[in-house]
Amino acid sequence: MRSRHNRRPALLALLLAVSTLACGREANKDRPSQSLQPTTTYSFSIVSGSLPRVLFMGRERRADLLLRNDGFNDWRGDRTFFFALRWLGSRGDQVLEEGFRSALRESVRPGEKILVAVRVKPPDGFGIYRVQWDLLSNQSGWFADYDRTPETPRWVVVLPPIEFFLAVLAPCLVLWSAVVIGRCGRRGKRRKRPSLVAPGLAVAWLGFYELAWCAASLLGKPFFLYAELAPKFSPGPNLITVSVVALLLLPIYFLPTRVRLIASWCLAALGALETWAQVIYFRFFGDLASSVAALVGGQITDLGESIGFLSEPTDLWLFLDLLFALPILWSISGSRADRRGRRRGVVAIALAISAVPFVVASAKALTNTQLQSRGNLQNLRSVSTYGLFGFQLLDAGTRIVGSWRQPAVTAEEFDRALAWFEETRPRRQAKGPDSGRAKGLNLIAIQVESMQEFVVDLDVDGTPVMPNLRGRRQSALEFPMMLDQTSRGRSSAGDFVALTSMIPVGESIAYEYPENDYYTIAHALSERGYSTLSAIPFAGSFWNRQVTHPAYGFETNLFRSDFERHEPRVGWGINDRDFLHQAVPILEALDEPFVAWLTTLSVHYPSRSFPSQLESRS
Repeated sequence: MRSRHNRRPALLALLLAVSTLACGREANKDRPSQSLQPTTTYSFSIVSGSLPRVLFMGRERRADLLLRNDGFNDWRGDRTFFFALRWLGSRGDQVLEEGFRSALRESVRPGEKILVAVRVKPPDGFGIYRVQWDLLSNQSGWFADYDRTPETPRWVVVLPPIEFFLAVLAPCLVLWSAVVIGRCGRRGKRRKRPSLVAPGLAVAWLGFYELAWCAASLLGKPFFLYAELAPKFSPGPNLITVSVVALLLLPIYFLPTRVRLIASWCLAALGALETWAQVIYFRFFGDLASSVAALVGGQITDLGESIGFLSEPTDLWLFLDLLFALPILWSISGSRADRRGRRRGVVAIALAISAVPFVVASAKALTNTQLQSRGNLQNLRSVSTYGLFGFQLLDAGTRIVGSWRQPAVTAEEFDRALAWFEETRPRRQAKGPDSGRAKGLNLIAIQVESMQEFVVDLDVDGTPVMPNLRGRRQSALEFPMMLDQTSRGRSSAGDFVALTSMIPVGESIAYEYPENDYYTIAHALSERGYSTLSAIPFAGSFWNRQVTHPAYGFETNLFRSDFERHEPRVGWGINDRDFLHQAVPILEALDEPFVAWLTTLSVHYPSRSFPSQLESRS
């Protein structure tokens, strides 16, 4: 559960963080001596150990606590009793989130002590929280609900991830250094340069402020994404990631001063935008977008609601330095300090040498024939090795080289494949008493986007979610053990699998191979006199269906513009009820027999805009 409502101004959080850093590890004091006498069945005290008062989002900590049983009853060591941290609102009156539970491994009699190691993971939202240690019994519940003297909740500050500060502060510090040094250069006060900008002195000597800022931005921004990944996939600052940035900056270095400044800003802006796009993609798919994702860029306008739902306010920090970089660097460019610091040869050699590790690594990867035949890199593992931008460059290069070296199918191989299909034809022929029973009947297939099978049997407050479909299960053929074969093509790959009975490639069939010579159910039934139609109440450009569905053999293809829009709107497009109602007269006008492939959208993510008038009132 996210806890945005309990956040306090950042200044208060920072002051509390500074004031408690020194005492974060202080041991809790024993209770007064009278607390050693049992006063209730459910009571405990923390003899020693404490929780750090400052935590970072996404970073687990371990707390070792010595507990004493102050109650009447034994604590059994059979996973009946658990110790956990409960995150409370700032007033301490509402449980926002429960932490990891640590089971007691041995029995504890009244008055005895036990050492417990607890995993502590902060909530997803940064801010100021009150936390309370508590024991949980499977039979009786939380001790704090019964204990007359429960553990006192303590204040804890949860800060954004460490990667957040690295992503934001690194380029801003370079800009600050450039501002101060530029002023000193204009005033001619070389001896009074503030010591606070010592990291920027090298930049001043070299003079290429815009390249230094761009490098800091490209190195820091991806950590915004790495904070979302599992630790094993986060590369951290390493030689390869630095080498990638050097390679990107090398061509910019040779541009004229003013052009180089603008190009540096544009490159940093693209880096920030790429990082943010990957963050959004990862939050939804749990994976990173490869270079092929650029082909679906036209869908962004249709995904506006989904993108807004996945975005966080803290994402805006990614673009903070971009607002100030251009005017600051423009004002310094051409100044006396800037002219005095130009060391062109040194910078060129440094960039060229720094770019060598990634060039060597990428050359080795591009000559790996196994990697090319696979068609894509293992995205998360590649990011852990090459960093975000290295992964993108290498992925694009792999696809380009792979397409150059894609072997052509020879006539002999083609004939051999046809012969195999001919030889195995008897195995694929329908057999049994039900063979041919549906011959000449209409076929209507409804693909429900984003629906899982469990919803059919789901009840909410005693009301079935899908009563009509559930009622038809008794007289229907059901295949509950279907496995996902869509890969990264999502719903377009769902179309492909269902219609062609083939497994798609690793990326999007819809954009990589939209006009191949396919043979589908629609083609097979069309040869037997069937009319064919596909319809989806959305844009034809979405997943390139305006191209793929004709290639799949559908003679008539209907999209959003072919239907009247009615309210209420549910999800992305026309609500399912109105879409299916409008489809009925269209199907009645088709020459029979026909096959219709209909795709509904009402349950597609996101669902936050579901109309209140359609919610169940029972």
